[in-house]
Amino acid sequence: ITHNANKNVHTNLWANLDKIYPLIPDTSVEEEEDAIKFMINDSRIPSDFKKQYIEKKRCIVQDLNKVNSEVESILYSTDHIAVLWRNIFDSFSHNNGQVVDYLLKFIIRNYNELKDQKVEYDKEDIISNIFDQLFATNNLPEDVYATLLPEFPLEFSSDTDLSELSIERMSIVIENNKFAFDADSLALIQEYFSDELLANF
Repeated sequence: ITHNANKNVHTNLWANLDKIYPLIPDTSVEEEEDAIKFMINDSRIPSDFKKQYIEKKRCIVQDLNKVNSEVESILYSTDHIAVLWRNIFDSFSHNNGQVVDYLLKFIIRNYNELKDQKVEYDKEDIISNIFDQLFATNNLPEDVYATLLPEFPLEFSSDTDLSELSIERMSIVIENNKFAFDADSLALIQEYFSDELLANF
């Protein structure tokens, strides 16, 4: 249908999409990635239909930059985007440097796949910013936090506010040498955390 040259066919297709779609057999779940991208990138197709369409497919979109931003949240929420740090950093960048809710949940669901991948991206500031948002907070479950923190080739700068971290997460930070050893960091531990942490520092 997508390659049909008849303009009237295309016009009628988009106008009656809600009636046509239920007639498409579920055997179409194996559609190629290019066909998936064609459908979800077409501006004539409503967002709610795109969500239904994506949910019925098994195909995984490999590159986030190949699809329109309006379907990004759908791809992440339904696990139809490849589990790659590159896609996570791209999404972080698209969302004005914020780990939005659907991206955080995607990371939590798929952390076991992420832990085996090298953390790299062509923009170092993006890696640094997402590092702070993921690991200077308690947003990640403790097991996810402990698994992913060592994979980042970074440590917290001396001016990063870690005062809200749980003592368990702060212990993980120290055990993985992700915290600078200086007077300010010692003062932070003494003020916000137990003296037991100092023994490991």
